[in-house]
Amino acid sequence: MDQRATMVSRAGTFNIPLASSVQHHFQQQQQQQQPQQQVQHQRQAPISVQTNGGRPYYAQEQPTQADTQRMEESLKRSVTLVFWYKANSDPIRLHQEITTFPLFQLSHFTQLITDLGLSPTGYVDAYNSMACTWEQQTITTVRVVDHHQRLLYRTRKSLLEGLGDHDCPGLDHEIRLQNPSAIGPLKTSVKRPAPDTSSAEPPSKHYRTSHSGATSNPSVYPQSLSTPRMNGISGTSPPSHPTSSPVIHPGSSYETQYPQPNSTTPPNGSAEKIPLHPHPPLKRWPNDYAVCEISAGFQKMDELINQSPALTQKAAFERVFGCRYVKSTVCRHRGVWKRSNKGLREQFERMGTDEGALWGEFVKKTDYRRDVQRQGFKLQEVEVEDQQMDYGMDSTMEAINLSLVDSMNGGLSDDQSSLGALGQG
Repeated sequence: MDQRATMVSRAGTFNIPLASSVQHHFQQQQQQQQPQQQVQHQRQAPISVQTNGGRPYYAQEQPTQADTQRMEESLKRSVTLVFWYKANSDPIRLHQEITTFPLFQLSHFTQLITDLGLSPTGYVDAYNSMACTWEQQTITTVRVVDHHQRLLYRTRKSLLEGLGDHDCPGLDHEIRLQNPSAIGPLKTSVKRPAPDTSSAEPPSKHYRTSHSGATSNPSVYPQSLSTPRMNGISGTSPPSHPTSSPVIHPGSSYETQYPQPNSTTPPNGSAEKIPLHPHPPLKRWPNDYAVCEISAGFQKMDELINQSPALTQKAAFERVFGCRYVKSTVCRHRGVWKRSNKGLREQFERMGTDEGALWGEFVKKTDYRRDVQRQGFKLQEVEVEDQQMDYGMDSTMEAINLSLVDSMNGGLSDDQSSLGALGQG
């Protein structure tokens, strides 16, 4: 039977399928909602239900690689703001991402600016880690920051009045953290590779002879004043060799190395290496020392000897100056230092380590040599007087001797005349 409305001629009856129209409307609405629900289910992350001891729990969705990379980038752009807002109070340590990295502006911390009541025209102290000083800035000042940097700020009442270092608890610790070596990664030093010793020739062996009690080579330690001649060494020199040269080691003995005669056996590649000896000191005593250094060293020697009477002058000298002790040289220059003019010595000491204040220049200008010359002149005068006195004594004795001879000759002539008279009689 057709469900549509029919019209009968006899009676005015109508059949309207209201229920069917309402049902058709709801079916169409459900068909439209099903695709939307499917799309929503596809967008939602799948949640798996698992059991743990009989109790169900929902497993979280694992972050994707893009999410991990995004979080890493956010961490690289983050800094820590340390702000001292009140005297003798712990600072605010706020960790936040900088969207404008590496450019930073304090006004971006809107919540902090609001809570502290900072104005755009007010000043704050910002710590400059490069200059190690505090600088006055406004909250709108732009600065460049680094990864994970700790930015130190402290409030100011005005441009001329602010907090002191003693008013900021924990400031010393925060300043130490500003050192890049303290917070940065450890740097591994790259060592230079060792040279290949397989192809290198083994060092030649040497005979070593030592002469105890002798002084060092004068060419190593030249002196400005006259140096006493060394007996037994100054006239001899160690033999030379085309492949090896004698080595003089600074120490208490004069050591000479002589090359070993060529051996018939081939050199062994596994022979022990001869250790390298230190070169002579680059700073020679006393010519390369300033007067202030010489004076300070001699005074230090006197203090050490007074503190330890058993300490010798040699040990004190080597401990203070750190070089070879030669008794005659040290005593001679120590005497120059003691007998020099005090005003001249203090003048050179005030010049410090200047080139014109070296010990050699001081020795040239000191009056010690002139005093010696004056003493030499006096000795010459005394010798002349002594010679004159000796000459006077000699002339006097000669006159006495002549008178004695004359008297003896006169007596002899008288005797002879008397004897002649007796003979005639």
